[in-house]
Amino acid sequence: MALRESLRDPVDRRAVGLDLVRFSAALMVVVSHIGPTHGLSFGLPEPFAAWGGNGVSVFFALSGYLLWRPFVSGKPALKAYTLARLGRILPAFWLACLVLVPLRGGNLLSFLAMVPDRGTPLGVLWTLQAEVLFYLALPYLARIGRPLAVPIVGGLLSLGIELAIAGTPLHATVVESFLPVRFWAFAPGMILAAWQPKTDWRWLAGGAGFLALGAITLPFTPGGGQYVDIPAVVGAGLVVGWGIHARPRGAMFWAAGAAISYGLYLWHLDLFAIAGDAGLPLAFAFASLSYVLLERPVMLFVKRRSGTKPLPEPEPPKLAGLPGVVDPQVGAPMSAGSVPGATRLAR
Repeated sequence: MALRESLRDPVDRRAVGLDLVRFSAALMVVVSHIGPTHGLSFGLPEPFAAWGGNGVSVFFALSGYLLWRPFVSGKPALKAYTLARLGRILPAFWLACLVLVPLRGGNLLSFLAMVPDRGTPLGVLWTLQAEVLFYLALPYLARIGRPLAVPIVGGLLSLGIELAIAGTPLHATVVESFLPVRFWAFAPGMILAAWQPKTDWRWLAGGAGFLALGAITLPFTPGGGQYVDIPAVVGAGLVVGWGIHARPRGAMFWAAGAAISYGLYLWHLDLFAIAGDAGLPLAFAFASLSYVLLERPVMLFVKRRSGTKPLPEPEPPKLAGLPGVVDPQVGAPMSAGSVPGATRLAR
């Protein structure tokens, strides 16, 4: 009931398409970890696991769009931006650390500080490290004053660095979290924020095709693995582009899924190892409790303290034979999340 009521908060309107994209990305990551290797008694065919791993690319592209758009539209207040980022990512992460690190082993202080650690627990930590570095860099990148050129040029340079370390001892190490290496994965979303194209279902079809191609070619990527999966990053950008203006049915369902996506991302892998098959429903339960009892209250508190105001909505797409579709404000619980609810406009 609490989660349902929280999603009815009229503070902002949600972008239903991006709610769907965010929840789907979280489910993709969960799917990629379903198997005996991670503590479950059952598994999915390898192609499903490879395709699911592309959910990480979708998260990065979504972050690029949501967090770059306010800088394209104007100059966000640094205080509000900082509070929003800290309040969105740290409380839920710290809670997961306080519970999981004692159970799974590890240096609690190093995890709380997000010090590089690529083992267990919290195997998704490397992506959060990349996210935080991206957050820190955005205000400085915005000062360049070229919102479209920055992700294009910076993305190509970053991809060049990634390709240069592929297959070397630096590949698949903590270096993969460093922004000069990982920036290219955020670039498609940033390009969307600056370009603001009119998108439709063909973007989704193309994005799904590129994600499938990325799964197929995953074993043949430079150095092997997801770090240099170029088709997946392209596909992720296309899928996010579709989500900006999409209005799929089932808004409440997608909003609920988007709201718990960050918690689901944080908890699922270690709960699989701790509880086996029961870890799957437990992951959804812990994610829901984390959102209702911690994440949402913190976001409401941050919103009140920062006094943020919504940015103008993007121009609605013009569909043949139909009136213009009013595009809701956009954002996401993990990457944007400066306000409560599901997918909303980053401030």
